[in-house]
Amino acid sequence: MVSCTAGPALAEIKFPGQAGAARGSDTQARAGGGASAGIDSGAEAALREGLEYHRNSGVPMAPALERQRLKQAATAGDARGMVAYGWLLANGIGGLRDVEQAREWINEARIAGLARATFVSSLIEGRISGAKKRVESLQLLEQAARDGDAMAANNLGVAMELEGNLTGARTLYETAALQGNAVARENLERMRRLTRGGDALNLSRLRLQADDGDTDAMLQLAQRYHRGEGVQQDFAQAIQHYRRAADGGSQRAREFLALIFSRPARDPAQIYDVAWMRELAARVNIQSDRRAGGGALNSDRPRRNEDPLEGLAEQRASARSLALMGGAPTTALRRAPVEPAAEPAVEPAPMAEPAVAPAPSAAQAAVPAPVEPPPPQAAAPAAPEPAAEPVEAESTQE
Repeated sequence: MVSCTAGPALAEIKFPGQAGAARGSDTQARAGGGASAGIDSGAEAALREGLEYHRNSGVPMAPALERQRLKQAATAGDARGMVAYGWLLANGIGGLRDVEQAREWINEARIAGLARATFVSSLIEGRISGAKKRVESLQLLEQAARDGDAMAANNLGVAMELEGNLTGARTLYETAALQGNAVARENLERMRRLTRGGDALNLSRLRLQADDGDTDAMLQLAQRYHRGEGVQQDFAQAIQHYRRAADGGSQRAREFLALIFSRPARDPAQIYDVAWMRELAARVNIQSDRRAGGGALNSDRPRRNEDPLEGLAEQRASARSLALMGGAPTTALRRAPVEPAAEPAVEPAPMAEPAVAPAPSAAQAAVPAPVEPPPPQAAAPAAPEPAAEPVEAESTQE
């Protein structure tokens, strides 16, 4: 059994039921209104154009144009644009890689209440080696799933399934599937098929095929023993089947054996590093050597959501997010670009005019007719002139 290093064990995490998750999603959608509610139409157009370039990355100049449009949406205050632009920065898509700036943008979207931002943070931190970052990544993934992000729920379900918590995994897959996540539906259907008794038959079939010299079957058996899928987790058995597959000509098995032994064993009595084997079991997906019709190998392993920008345009933020989107950018990160700096300057101007009009009327109502000079006194540059005028009025009264 693979053990996670995060604070609470995955098996102990409590998640809302499917109906509750669906209600939360509806509430979030109502709070967000339409996709463009409270958001500048130019930012909405830039976001959708940038995501279209993302889906068609083979188009000439697509990555650079994608980055340009999504930056425009981000600097205009669209939380979804902040997430997308941060993801491009973190991966160096369409320009230089800048993980620190990516974190800043994504944190802005998290403050705005967009659950997808927390999920993207978990992906970025999970790519950094080290136990501390793995724990942080898992905690962010758990939080994003609790906040209602379907991709996070599916990926956390995969982690639970690999951990051996099939009940928790199934609940998360169902929650994500109800929100329309296609990968979660595939994972759910796979689990249902395996629990109908097909797993034992499939395992027997794999053993027979492996005994007949089928290297793909050997590779699949190695994966099952490595992860504990349908069998008791056994790293020694996994390595034995990897070696059989590699000796039979499996390139995937050779590559994976090299990866396993890339770290020396800490215990002299072991030929492999147990902690490293556990990490590989949770993070690495082996693929079949067969290019087509890979069969059971491709259908029997849990799948993660890999592209966090998929369906991003339809994501909703909280009501607080809409207030932030509609307001002027306040952080140094968003003050830097020229475009967003011009927008806040235009918005306060209309509000300043009504503020000037009531000021003179209030002064005129409170002071008799001789005190009409205060209107010029409201303007900052004319401050010296009003001071002189009341003196002349007093001398006239004398």
